[in-house]
Amino acid sequence: MHQIKLTSTARVIHRIGQVARAALLACITALSATATAQTPTLPPGFSSSLVALVSQPTAIAFLPDGRMLITSQTGGVFLWNPLTATVTPSIALAINTGNPISGDTRPLVCSTSEGGMLGVAVDPDFSNNNYIYLFYTARNGASSCANVSYGTTTYSAVGQRANRVSRFTFNTTTNVINPAETVLINGMPARGGNHNAGDLHFGRDGFLYVSIGDGGQDWSSAANRGGGAGSNIASRDKNVLTGKILRVTRDGDIPASNPFQGAGTGRCNLTGTHSGSDHCQETYAWGLRNPFRFAMDPNAAGTRFFINDVGQGAKEEIDESSAGADYGWPCREGSVGNGAVTCNPTPPNMIGPYFDYGRSANQGVALGSCTSITGGAFVPGGVWPASYSGKFLFADYVCGGVFSINGNTPGGLGPGSSSNMAATFASSLGNSSATSLRFGPNGPNGQALYYTSYVGSSDGVYKIVYNDPVPNITSPSAGAEFSVGQNITFTGSAVDGSGNSIPASALSWEVVKFHDTHTHPVIGPVSGASVNFTGPEPEDFDATNNTYLQITLTATDGSGRSASVSRIMQPKKVTLQLRTVPLGLKVRVNNQPFTTSTTSNLTAWADWQLNVNAPPQNLGTSGYRFANWSDGGAIAHTYTVPNNVTSTQLAATYTAGAFVPNLDADNNGAIDAVTDGILITRYLMGFRGAALTSGNVVGANAERSDPNAIASFLDGIINQLNIDAVGGAGSGGAKATTDGLLIMRYLLGLSDAPLINGVRATGSTQSATDVLNTLNGLLP
Repeated sequence: MHQIKLTSTARVIHRIGQVARAALLACITALSATATAQTPTLPPGFSSSLVALVSQPTAIAFLPDGRMLITSQTGGVFLWNPLTATVTPSIALAINTGNPISGDTRPLVCSTSEGGMLGVAVDPDFSNNNYIYLFYTARNGASSCANVSYGTTTYSAVGQRANRVSRFTFNTTTNVINPAETVLINGMPARGGNHNAGDLHFGRDGFLYVSIGDGGQDWSSAANRGGGAGSNIASRDKNVLTGKILRVTRDGDIPASNPFQGAGTGRCNLTGTHSGSDHCQETYAWGLRNPFRFAMDPNAAGTRFFINDVGQGAKEEIDESSAGADYGWPCREGSVGNGAVTCNPTPPNMIGPYFDYGRSANQGVALGSCTSITGGAFVPGGVWPASYSGKFLFADYVCGGVFSINGNTPGGLGPGSSSNMAATFASSLGNSSATSLRFGPNGPNGQALYYTSYVGSSDGVYKIVYNDPVPNITSPSAGAEFSVGQNITFTGSAVDGSGNSIPASALSWEVVKFHDTHTHPVIGPVSGASVNFTGPEPEDFDATNNTYLQITLTATDGSGRSASVSRIMQPKKVTLQLRTVPLGLKVRVNNQPFTTSTTSNLTAWADWQLNVNAPPQNLGTSGYRFANWSDGGAIAHTYTVPNNVTSTQLAATYTAGAFVPNLDADNNGAIDAVTDGILITRYLMGFRGAALTSGNVVGANAERSDPNAIASFLDGIINQLNIDAVGGAGSGGAKATTDGLLIMRYLLGLSDAPLINGVRATGSTQSATDVLNTLNGLLP
């Protein structure tokens, strides 16, 4: 494992980290005050928006939680949080001092010319190791960051400005990158100032891929030290890290499957070169001029990527990854020869471009003014409409556009174009824009295309999204109310981001009943342009004022993006004035007891069917028996709340008379075996106090639950409990083993012989009919 630990650098950086972050934050604030957002021209259904204002952004990468790291050429790394839409500094190597030389206060990062902080990648295992990787131009012991021509024919990284790839650790608590670096690759030529390349990506194979340009210099012969000219043949130097794609492990080691190993090869990670004449072992592919950006294919099963190689004077090219590939620069440029260099003999097995475009030919779009390819990104499957499936997007720095080609058809057949043409995806981005393209998370609706802009007042990161579907509920209308049992039809429609109708099969309905702080599903999800359902009733009277329906229509377009719209339906409420004559008596509605008064009003819902009951009862020393209801119904009947009123009255008239005995021991309006039957039997067995009511034998909604109150009530009807009339009816001779069992059997529904067999006391002359009549008389 070949690594360089710059511990003295880390210490110096750490000392002034707070000052550096403050300076970076000030830069963001100043940029915000003068920013002018871009408004690119996009296809129908797409829209763009500003994400973050960052000066001179060069690259972006996403953390697993959706936050984005943004590098700035000046040396900063910023963290964007989508939840708060804020940008905060994470590290600032360029502003910090940090050269290993003691007392050296000059910058660690050289951002002169095209150098600086150029690339960032996040480890696939970030959740466990918190590693990020940065590509930057390091002063590397040089006296200054100025461009310096080479004076020798042999490359040396010692004391020379050079490009570097280092691993850092991100502190997930402070959201700051620890400046202590582990250098994985150092010494990549950067003296010329340009052609640094600088992109970083992990492949599906788990290895780190790095792009490096030809360094803008050539040292192999005095005649060709002219910098970035077409005569620069530095990319042909196998033993120097120039004009190549590199591949290493997360620790900087050489993967066993790298194409160049064995005799004659060597490690170049320390100084950018090795003493042999064959390839550096870090090399994955070579023969490139300035592979400024490359993009991994998320749709491929393995590691596949496209390399955007900036041309010299004839062609901008896109190359498909291939282990050990020689893409031919400077022997040729794209698909044509390079007149500035005669490669004699012609290198064998050079790989032609997947796609290229010239600087003067109009290739179906305004590529005639496009002269510097930059960012690229494959459209992930299912993120955008089907017409973009398999497309590769690339940007041009000079003309400020983004274009698309087929990512699986060499030559790049674009939509609506002929062979070897690209289609315009976005235009009017402005010159110096879209230096980096990357698909990344965009909330619940999949991914967006993020791009960096280098256009003065609009410096920053932007995103392009395919617009969400637009669902519309056409009925019921806003403000409509429902009644219980009403047949309600919901209808709706939707269009996708481009305005095309979404089929009914992609529409989904849900109805949820909200009650207080909780919900109840009513229907759904069900598909279709319309759906019928029946208006529900409330849970009880406590729910009539805080319950409503929420109707939600969700539309899903062909790319899986979804959007929802909701409508609230309130119930049609009716004030129910509940009365008795005389006032103060109790009536039961849906088995709930209500004591009437001049203000005993309930909130009901229209067409709600209520079970009302006016049972015999006692008030003071008098008994009251039902006479009539105001609606003409029986003592117990179903009452339907009127639909066409806002208030209505329902009254029960009683007749005063003798005290009314009954078996409702707990006075909950319902007489049953498991409550009243057990209470009476226990009472007849002599149970009192807690023993009388233990075990949850008091019924729901009971108005008499205290054991002393229950015993007192049963004391008052003890004579009526002598069901078999042994000793004379009403003699007070009630017993648990006879009368208690008769009451229990009766409440369990037995009649005739099963009601009385074996349980009447000796000497009882009561027939089954007599017993039944006696017990019926004890019902309210």
